[in-house]
Amino acid sequence: MNQQTPTETSQTPKIRLLVVDDHQVVRKGLSLVLGLEPDMQVCGEVSDGRTAVEAALHLKPDLILMDYKLPYLNGIEAAKIIKMSLPSCKIMILTGVEVNATIFEALQSGIDGYILKEVSPEELIRAVRQVAAGEGYLHPAVTRKVLNKLSAPATEEMRADEPLSEREKQVLQGVARGQSNREIAEVLIVGEETVRTHLKSAFRKLGVNDRTLAVVVALKKGLIQL
Repeated sequence: MNQQTPTETSQTPKIRLLVVDDHQVVRKGLSLVLGLEPDMQVCGEVSDGRTAVEAALHLKPDLILMDYKLPYLNGIEAAKIIKMSLPSCKIMILTGVEVNATIFEALQSGIDGYILKEVSPEELIRAVRQVAAGEGYLHPAVTRKVLNKLSAPATEEMRADEPLSEREKQVLQGVARGQSNREIAEVLIVGEETVRTHLKSAFRKLGVNDRTLAVVVALKKGLIQL
């Protein structure tokens, strides 16, 4: 009699993914890399923003990996429309090295992550799992580029909010490095629930509602550093 162990992924629902990129080679490559993972299933592939919206509403994926530059609607515009109908759907923008200030607007609109096309397959897979778990993801290189575009010295007015505790700063430093809650907890030798509690407190103090935007705001205010 065959007996399955608790670690077998057959008992865990797979992360259903929609891959959106206008270059077929890139799209197929992403689908191949992600589809080989035992906890992931690519349920669709499309090549433009307009079709991405239609496919998302039809397939209702758990997570959409979407190129920024797309025909008809760019990735951010398509993501905003999708989020209006499917707020629980996670969306991660896949971008090239040319990062511009629209990312700050996109983070405010509820996009769950940004990752560079140049990352390794291992980092991509890790980011997908992190975003699917509801933790969000902002690649450190993207963060640097955003700050360069939005660079402004921290002022006393910017620092006038309720100050972050040292532990809250340490947690946000981990997020800025692209670490998951579990990884941050291991470094700080605390529980994951403690990390989540510190994050919620930091969100309130910074006036944001997600971890990626919290990192950008904290960096701009000079509260943490890359």
